[in-house]
Amino acid sequence: MNENKGVYRLSQQEKNRRINRELRELTKIHKNKCEPYRRLCGGLKEEMPFVPVSAFKDLELKSVPESEIVKIITSSGTSGERVSRIFLDRETANLQQKALCEIAGDFIGNQRLPMLVIDSRNVLRDRRGFSARGAGILGFSILSAERCYALDEQMHLLTEEITAFLKKHEGENILVFGFTYIVWEYFCQELKRRGLSLDLSNGYLIHGGGWKKMQQIAVSEDVFARELKRVCGIRHISSYYGMAEQTGSIFMECECGHLHASCYSDIRVLRAADFSECDTGEEGILALSSVLAKSYPGHRILTEDLGILLGTDHCPCGRKGSYFKVTGRIPKTGLRGCSDVLAESRAKKTDANIFLAAGVLKPKPRKAAVFDELAVGFLTEVSEYIRKKKELQRYPDLCAFGFWCRPANLKAMKRQGRRGKGLVFHIVPSNMPVMFAYSWAVGLLAGNGNVVRLPGQSAPETDILCNLIEELFQKETYRELKECSSFVRYRADRKVTQMYSECCQVRIIWGSDDTVRSIQKIPLAKGASDIIFPDKYSIAVLSVSYILEQSEEELCQLAYRFYQDTYGADQNACSSPITVFWLTGEAAREEISLAKDRWHTALAEQAKAYPLDFYKSVAKYQKLCRACLEQKGLEPVKRFGNRLYIIPCKELPEHLWELSGVCGMFFEKDIKETSELYPWMEAKIQTIAAAGICKKQLYDEIRAAGCPGVDRVVSPGEALVFDPVWDRKDLYLLLTEER
Repeated sequence: MNENKGVYRLSQQEKNRRINRELRELTKIHKNKCEPYRRLCGGLKEEMPFVPVSAFKDLELKSVPESEIVKIITSSGTSGERVSRIFLDRETANLQQKALCEIAGDFIGNQRLPMLVIDSRNVLRDRRGFSARGAGILGFSILSAERCYALDEQMHLLTEEITAFLKKHEGENILVFGFTYIVWEYFCQELKRRGLSLDLSNGYLIHGGGWKKMQQIAVSEDVFARELKRVCGIRHISSYYGMAEQTGSIFMECECGHLHASCYSDIRVLRAADFSECDTGEEGILALSSVLAKSYPGHRILTEDLGILLGTDHCPCGRKGSYFKVTGRIPKTGLRGCSDVLAESRAKKTDANIFLAAGVLKPKPRKAAVFDELAVGFLTEVSEYIRKKKELQRYPDLCAFGFWCRPANLKAMKRQGRRGKGLVFHIVPSNMPVMFAYSWAVGLLAGNGNVVRLPGQSAPETDILCNLIEELFQKETYRELKECSSFVRYRADRKVTQMYSECCQVRIIWGSDDTVRSIQKIPLAKGASDIIFPDKYSIAVLSVSYILEQSEEELCQLAYRFYQDTYGADQNACSSPITVFWLTGEAAREEISLAKDRWHTALAEQAKAYPLDFYKSVAKYQKLCRACLEQKGLEPVKRFGNRLYIIPCKELPEHLWELSGVCGMFFEKDIKETSELYPWMEAKIQTIAAAGICKKQLYDEIRAAGCPGVDRVVSPGEALVFDPVWDRKDLYLLLTEER
């Protein structure tokens, strides 16, 4: 039983008084010495905002001169991931090391112990710059009398050195330290593979980090502890939770299995909807506070982890303060287009690690007449199925596609006198689960065979459509179409992309600028061509007088249509508006304010229907904070919980796309007349959703002014409607040849 001395002696109430006083003092220091942080506080209108951990990956945030920095800590990250860079002066580095020693000492005592480090000595090679692993090793090394590294530079087990070390300290208590995944993979599993066992029955293992990888390989804490005990007899195991962004302020696991906040730190558990505090026992987003972050504004951070507050002051171990558990990383499944997880279970796996969702693996070219009866008949059956199934109405994107390929619309789009070029390879965007169907349908109607690389991220709309297409392919009527069609999923694999690229006549690439550049490096067959649809940016223009003229019912309908254009695709589609221009004309200030208030209230009401999960709320807050940290022309944000953010702009950046929003985050700028738009209508600007303005007139004005951008001007509710002429490229013309 802990006697409530040292770092866990303060009750939560007493700690709150002390820590809040110190946090406010740190906030003043960082606001004075770190200009981006000062902008963040002003932009969020908060006294002590939580800084998202991603901010330390995007920016170099520090509150001391470069000459005073003695160490740079970097966070861990899997291959290709950005890492945080944390700048420490001597005072901060010493404070963090002191705190870590006091926290760990509460668990293992103050006597220096022999220490077995489950890692490589190579991690500490650069004494000025440490990874999170290196910082942890160095910090815990202060508690040791002698150290032995268990792994060499290639992460191979040094069994002779370990055996000699254990023999030397036989009968003594030993501190064992390592990062969770490394302890599991390179120590525990390697001992099992070699059939070896060690005697660490007097060992005390402290481990942390790496649970993301452990979750991926489905190793629980119980399995971890059981297998370690089996190979080395270790019985005392404590994990800790900590962040490179708050080195030193670790949360140690007690004998009851609870993580504890010391007098140097505290936690909050926040709801996704509005970042209000969760009740005890309610899962939420972890937000951490630390009084140790003196040289950088990391004293209050919002993590990307989920946890549950278990209680305060009443843990059976006797330690006071908050105690909690971490339930895992926020799953990256909420926001469309932010991951590349394959829905492998729903497709047939081939020998080449290609998952076939519909059609055949190697389709034949097709050179049929445009809008031939077979293609029109097939799409008509797809449309009828979708529109008849009431259970599919909960998928608006799917219903929109069913409506798009109805017979009346196919008749309106019909072309004549041309035929397909052969085979079209479609590489579609990951952020739109039904976009693949439009690209494929145009290729089909143009008389071609088609290979479609499906979005990597699993979505029910994608699976429903692929299952329907495959079901129709089983009909004898459509055997020819099946032999000329392939719907596949595969991980980023240059060889597979090259295989399909070499046999197609046209390759359509939808995606980011980086994706387009990367794929275009893969050569096509002689005579084949690319059609590219890279990153675009879209805006809205709202007339103040028009908004004021609308009845409540009319305004509600307008807000709903705008909601569909934006929230319907997590505001992540190229045609979803991000920046809203208010056309004020000669309206008085009071009228402008009233129009905006009416619009914001109506849109916020629609946004209540938006399914805001943990991932979306954090991703959105990260975008908001990054804008405040980087952009100098923003005014304080207006927030409707976490469902709607409105950020007025005093001045705009050089390029509009520097203002990035997601999941209902809009930047606003007033203009007196539409000609004020022209300087920002660069080639990257795609769609304008306009309300209260003549669309044709606005489009003609922009063209006449010589602006390279703006491919279409539409009414709210039409931004996501697909047209075969996209980005001013006529797909039917580009996918066909003369007969």
